[in-house]
Amino acid sequence: MALGSMRKGIASSLIERAQGERMPNRFAFRQVDQRDLATFFRDGEVRAKLHEDPQACHQTSHVHIVQRRNSDLVEMPHGGVVNDYVAFYLSPVTAFTYAIHQGSVVVLSPTANRLGMSDASQRAFLVASVPTLFRNYPQVCFSNYALNTNVPLPVVVADQSQFETHINWLHFDDTPRTADIPEIGYEGVCRYFNSSPTPGPRHHRSTERMAELLVKNAVSISDFCAIVLPTQRALIAAQALARENGYQGVMVCRPECFI
Repeated sequence: MALGSMRKGIASSLIERAQGERMPNRFAFRQVDQRDLATFFRDGEVRAKLHEDPQACHQTSHVHIVQRRNSDLVEMPHGGVVNDYVAFYLSPVTAFTYAIHQGSVVVLSPTANRLGMSDASQRAFLVASVPTLFRNYPQVCFSNYALNTNVPLPVVVADQSQFETHINWLHFDDTPRTADIPEIGYEGVCRYFNSSPTPGPRHHRSTERMAELLVKNAVSISDFCAIVLPTQRALIAAQALARENGYQGVMVCRPECFI
């Protein structure tokens, strides 16, 4: 698909609310280590951790989180466990992004050697239009809370008609906004993501902002409409990889997506 046509399709692709009100297109964000981009381009797809032909990638999840996502603690509508799916957050600005920004997340090599703390300058976002994922993949589901939390215990559903109600979009669509990507029609997200210590509508904001969209098995590189980098230097390197592999999506530098 030509880049101009893809941009036009993304900008005009709108989900209809149940009551007929039009709403902005939603986007899904897969945060990765830049050093793994070559693997994704080589394979032509991003694979789930438990894929039958897994990809050797850098790891930024704590061991107990990986174990949790390999368990059946959360019921998945399409079967399997969380790590049978390619997981996305629904905005770039989350508590996870902030933890990396603060230098508090360990990064492991593809062979599980500790490389120190992950740095925001090493990260990238692969961005997909949610309507594209719903249209192109039969096994898509989504949660109302982060799948790394027990309180509250998340619920995962697959009914696309619940996408605007199962997720608390007020925490995403509130103002002030940051991290917009006008090249694909993404209007950004509320810059505030922490939970309130007192009971109320923002008491679980952090975990609600980390609600996940999950695609079983793998997602084709061609279904990512954009790749977002934190620095101009990283962008230039990623653009070279993209050219070598015929990637036609948008490539942008947006430091604010990485806090």
